[in-house]
Amino acid sequence: MSDGGPAAERRDRLRAAIARGSHLLPAQGPLSVFIHHNTLHAFESLRFADALREAASALDVEVLLPEAEYRAALAAGRIEPDDLEVAVDSAVREKWLPAPWRDAALAAVTYGLPEHDAARVRWEITERDALPDRALWALCVDLAAEHPPESRVDAPAMSAREALRAATGEDPAALVDGVVARVCAAWLDEGMAHWPMPRDPAGMYASWRALALASPEPPDWRAGLKALLAAAPTAEAMVLDVLDALGATEAEWEGAIQAALLELPGWAGMVHRLETTPTDRAPDAPAASTLDYLALRLCLTRLALTHLARASGYRGPLSGLRAFALERVTDRAPSREDLALTRAWRLFHLALGLGLDAASLRATRPRARRALVAAADGLDGAARRRILHDAYEVHHRDEVLGALRANLARPLSLRAVARPRLQVVTCIDDREESLRRHLEEADPELETFGAVGFFGLAVAYRGLDDGGHAPHCPPALSPSHRADERAVDGHAASAAARAARRRSLASVSHALRFGSRTLGRGFVLAPLMGAAALAGLALRVLAPRWSRRLRERAMARLLPTPETELRSDALSADEAGARVADALRAMGMVDRFAPLVVVLGHGSRGVNNPHQSAYECGACGGRGGGANARLFAALANDPAVRARGDARGAHPRGDALRRGYHDSADDAVTLFDLGRVPEAHREALARARAAIEVARGRTAQERCAASSGAPRGLGGGGPAPRRGARGGPERGAARARPRHQRGVRGGAGRSREGCSSTARALLVSYDPEADVDGAVLARSLAGAVPVCAGINLEYFFSRVDNERLGAGTKLPHNLVSLLGVMDGAVSDLKTGLPRQMVEIHEPVRLLLVVEARAEHLRRALDHSSVVRGLVERGWVRLARVDPASGELSVGSAEPLVPWSPRGPEPPRAASSAAWHRGRDGFLPPALIEVGHGHAHP
Repeated sequence: MSDGGPAAERRDRLRAAIARGSHLLPAQGPLSVFIHHNTLHAFESLRFADALREAASALDVEVLLPEAEYRAALAAGRIEPDDLEVAVDSAVREKWLPAPWRDAALAAVTYGLPEHDAARVRWEITERDALPDRALWALCVDLAAEHPPESRVDAPAMSAREALRAATGEDPAALVDGVVARVCAAWLDEGMAHWPMPRDPAGMYASWRALALASPEPPDWRAGLKALLAAAPTAEAMVLDVLDALGATEAEWEGAIQAALLELPGWAGMVHRLETTPTDRAPDAPAASTLDYLALRLCLTRLALTHLARASGYRGPLSGLRAFALERVTDRAPSREDLALTRAWRLFHLALGLGLDAASLRATRPRARRALVAAADGLDGAARRRILHDAYEVHHRDEVLGALRANLARPLSLRAVARPRLQVVTCIDDREESLRRHLEEADPELETFGAVGFFGLAVAYRGLDDGGHAPHCPPALSPSHRADERAVDGHAASAAARAARRRSLASVSHALRFGSRTLGRGFVLAPLMGAAALAGLALRVLAPRWSRRLRERAMARLLPTPETELRSDALSADEAGARVADALRAMGMVDRFAPLVVVLGHGSRGVNNPHQSAYECGACGGRGGGANARLFAALANDPAVRARGDARGAHPRGDALRRGYHDSADDAVTLFDLGRVPEAHREALARARAAIEVARGRTAQERCAASSGAPRGLGGGGPAPRRGARGGPERGAARARPRHQRGVRGGAGRSREGCSSTARALLVSYDPEADVDGAVLARSLAGAVPVCAGINLEYFFSRVDNERLGAGTKLPHNLVSLLGVMDGAVSDLKTGLPRQMVEIHEPVRLLLVVEARAEHLRRALDHSSVVRGLVERGWVRLARVDPASGELSVGSAEPLVPWSPRGPEPPRAASSAAWHRGRDGFLPPALIEVGHGHAHP
């Protein structure tokens, strides 16, 4: 067989078909780099509404909430009647809803339309007498019967598997899925398995083939496996053999391949991700191949189809199986009479919603009656949910913008610090927004800023005890330099001892975990050590707080922490000065510095969460942001770096920057290098620590309000501040708790300082007055918007379909291959976020509020095609605040449309704590009366 002949060309076409067929697979990375991204990234080239429709069809998933949830929101006031009108009018303007349907659509989303089959309709009429207007019902029956829709079976759209399932009720995938999942788990394993799968250098298919050929013939549905494998020595040969056996033409290859890959999208997506992004894996991990996966899947599918076909009496070739199965499929489509009955039922309820009776409906013009019948057909569940969801988002948008507008109308003295004595810089994460708000309220002379949490330093970091370097930057960036934590002079010995003790403790821990299996047979201490491990586990489950304290004290004695410093030798003073200055200028910190500036990284600590990296700093690659904060503060304090920064327009004074770390699991804030703070800054440091202690308690109280099992305050509603702060460490250390902390609660927008937003904002600091040419805005949006949109959209889709686009409940999860989780012993690899992370999340698109001049915003959108695409295609919602007039405008493309408030004035509260006290769940934004320059009550 010549490499350049027809066979080689056929193989090339097959690989091209596999590449196209893989396009819809999820691209979520392994747990070690579980960073938020748009679950429906494959559809981002479409407008948001079109993408939802296409994804629902192609992936068989839900893309919006159930209609019942929107109706509950309507009943609770979360959606107002005015919101429905705005959403319907928007649908008409966008021309997906015909203008003659406007009133009918408004009635349909307000009152709903029944989705009953003919049997249920007959029961409603005969048993419940559910006909308040029989004359109207008779007229609706006549109108619905005038043009009944045709009913037919779309045979060409059914695959052999679908046709066989329809004919026999048996699904070939039910036989195949478990075997595929086990083989993939064994092949991709990165250290969980006690006995690794034999690994042929040729790949997974070759290894599995060798094992199968060396084993006895399976006695079940896999009979004939060895003959198939013997005839197909390579993965390509197997795929082509099965496609030919199924009678698929080359034009049908892509569809058949895509269908096979989407049977287990989690496993197929992980294989494809590891193949296309090998840096996600350990250096010695086996290669992943989508072709190998497909060969395994199709080989087993062929055997399952053959087995089920023979059980049904079919003995012909597989290429004729679809036609055979379709012949046996009974016509399950409803009759014309049934279709007319259900159509009349919908029309009847739509007429009632419009307030029509038989006389008024009969008096309407024929064209209007036809439009009403068409609306009853067209306003199906998908259309109604689309309108209801738009209303759901409109309500949220208008609440946020209304609070922002009211806040902008207040005097500047209530919204800004004239002469800050202390400044705190945090990540833009929504959990930091809550901390920032409470910090500002705790100290009237404190000012906070937000930046993307890697602080402009794309580095590969290695801690003192780390085995290697790990990227601390957004996934779209590659580390340009390395940063290493090193022991300072005089501490090298303690650092080496610490590393040795950690390795020793790790070995003992491993021995305690696995007992005699690890220590070897006949080792007399193994049972005792196993008992000790069991006792330790019981203590960690039953008394997590005590267990945590004991472990921390023991580790402090066994592993004394040496004094360390962070070095990045490859980062020159010129480059470091440029990066520090650019980061400061982006936040608007140019020459207005407080005597002390604290830079806080953030992360999360928990013991009962495989998705741990999803709680860390996404801008730091799913890792804690403490290292980036430390490096940024060290560089900004370096005289040589600062001299370069001065030349670029950033002028921090003195030894001003200190670094810290916020653990969002328990809201503990730790400040480092306190011994190096100059005497002149001691007072500011004491003030910072006092404000942080107040703020962390209030933040914990606010964030614990919706957590199950949170300690409640005596006044009811939410937890007391101190008890709320204690609840975090207990949850973070407890293996029995499925929620060591909540995930983001909206990622939807924060009004501004002076507005309480229920910790839902991803807030980037920006000074439009200092940005003369708009270049700072362009860089800020290009860096922040894709990250924020990815977080928002993964939460969105994990919430609306948690089983298929999320990970389901974490209670039956089993960690597999160190890559992901499965439900129980075997299942598809779960993608997205578990229910315990998203159950309190409101699925609304990111509301991007930008305070900038119109020309600067336009230039920023032109600067980044990614940001422009997200905005123009509606994946995020855009609003602009004019920095001169304070006027607001909204839209998805220039020119934006002026926005004016429709609802009442936003509520007011004495403080954020007062606004949240006694209330759980989502609250509308409120104006906080305690402004800068006023004492806190």
